[in-house]
Amino acid sequence: MVPNLGEKSVQVWRVRLRAEDASLQERHGLLRQSYSVLTGAERQRAARIRPASAREEFIVGRGCLRRLLGAVLEMDPRAVALETGEHGKLQLRSGGVEFNVAHSQGVVLIALAGAGDVGVDVEFMDAGVELMDVARAAFHSGDLARIERAVTPDERLREFYLCWTRREAVTKADGRGLNIAPEEFSAAADAVELTPAPAVKQRYFVRGLDVGRAHVAAVATSAEGMELGCFELSPRSPLLFAE
Repeated sequence: MVPNLGEKSVQVWRVRLRAEDASLQERHGLLRQSYSVLTGAERQRAARIRPASAREEFIVGRGCLRRLLGAVLEMDPRAVALETGEHGKLQLRSGGVEFNVAHSQGVVLIALAGAGDVGVDVEFMDAGVELMDVARAAFHSGDLARIERAVTPDERLREFYLCWTRREAVTKADGRGLNIAPEEFSAAADAVELTPAPAVKQRYFVRGLDVGRAHVAAVATSAEGMELGCFELSPRSPLLFAE
């Protein structure tokens, strides 16, 4: 049910919590089947999350991640051992498959990679955000200039989120997150070179993702020659009901 992960393979799985073609019963089933494979600690974490929409995104993101990893590793998803790495990035204790999860306003993305680091980000395009204030504080000067060149407010909004998601995907793949200075790389580039340690250089390769008109998304990996496959995990997917 999950295609084989080769050394250059990157799979991005989209889950829509409020898909228009899914019934209320199917949406509840998605939530129930995701919750059923969470650990006790994950259920306790979910119970602390407010508001309810964010709690549901966490449950579906973590539950579907466990089901996907269980299918790849051919093991019970409840037994998949996850741990937090040096910079807080979630990873498999045993290694072997790299992954990353992102969610925003009812859309969950799960990226799996056969080799190399991987990061994914998705954002709902919120027209109310103070675009230029955020861009001046958090973006490379080249990205800021790209946003400023946009002619219409809609173009400016999309350019902002294109830069935001591409930057987030790279920093999540790298693992250092906000510890990477804005001027260290431009999100507009399809290949980004960072220096995580003295005399060490690491390249990341970035792709934009089409996840619908209301959201913008991107994926980044350190594996050159990315072979990207995009898949949908719906409330009807057999994977969700495999025991």
